[in-house]
Amino acid sequence: MAASVLLMCKYGEVTLVVMVTKGFGFNDLVQSICNKWENLASSKFGLLYAVADHHSCVLDNDEDFGCMIALAAAYGVNCIDVSVGIISSSVIECGKSLATQNGECGGSFEYASVKNFVESLPVENWANAYFKGKRYGDMTSNAAESFNNQILKFRHLPICNLVDKIRVLLMEQMCERKQLSSKWNSSVCPVMDKKLIARFDKGRTWHVASASDDIFEVYSLPTVVVDLKRMTCTCCRWELHCFPCVHAVTVIQKTERQLCNYINPYYTVAAFQLSYEVAINPIPTLGAPVVTKESAIILPPKTRRPRGRPKVARIRSRGEKVRQLKCGRCGKLGKHNRRTCKEACD
Repeated sequence: MAASVLLMCKYGEVTLVVMVTKGFGFNDLVQSICNKWENLASSKFGLLYAVADHHSCVLDNDEDFGCMIALAAAYGVNCIDVSVGIISSSVIECGKSLATQNGECGGSFEYASVKNFVESLPVENWANAYFKGKRYGDMTSNAAESFNNQILKFRHLPICNLVDKIRVLLMEQMCERKQLSSKWNSSVCPVMDKKLIARFDKGRTWHVASASDDIFEVYSLPTVVVDLKRMTCTCCRWELHCFPCVHAVTVIQKTERQLCNYINPYYTVAAFQLSYEVAINPIPTLGAPVVTKESAIILPPKTRRPRGRPKVARIRSRGEKVRQLKCGRCGKLGKHNRRTCKEACD
């Protein structure tokens, strides 16, 4: 075991440096921590360590201790960060409990694990406030998943028939949407038009104060600042979705400005109609070569079927909203209907 390995044990705002020497093990590390912080008992705290790209590794016994040293040697690391966390169901707040006695701030073991994991990720990957792109209200690849669900019934067909079925599906879908959009009277698509109406109603009672011709303060909870010229709001929803948030809609309404000047073109009916302007032409089979039944069937390659039942339904994304059904028998909201209802009714 290398004598040059240092363990940087951090608890609250204090860091204890422990040198790993020959014969030094897990129990020695626990004893060193208990000697440093007299209020800690070995049964009341847990240890996590981080080496290179491996964060929140558990350190519970001598086997974990040996793996930690071996991992550090493999990556050529001389210093290992060790987090000391209180094992409890809630986070101990600063200024309370142990912090009141020793001036230290202790966190729970679970909190330390999550904290180390989040801190290892780039901020723009998990915080909307630092996201540099434009989301346009979309969270996942729902459009692709919806398309996969539509072509699910064609999966058993040969490749040529599968492609032709998809072509017909898209041809009819584009024609239907083109005809549907021709009946829309508003300048904004109906889905977004309903959101505008809801935001008008929500901000109706808010007071708006002007700082200049384009900058306004909206007295909501909390108070925000709206810049109409830059199309920004301190709530950051306008920038992310490229669609006026409830604060911006309130300012536009109370200042009697044209709302259409602040709507992204992608949300307009004109842009929707332009997407389906070009039609997919039919492909007649007249004059095509005659295909016999024997040559049309292509047997699949010989493979071994994996265990378990094959998955057919798509896996829903985290945070995706699922429309609940109202049972006609028990009247409750859920995932069942009258036919599958198992609730006891009077």
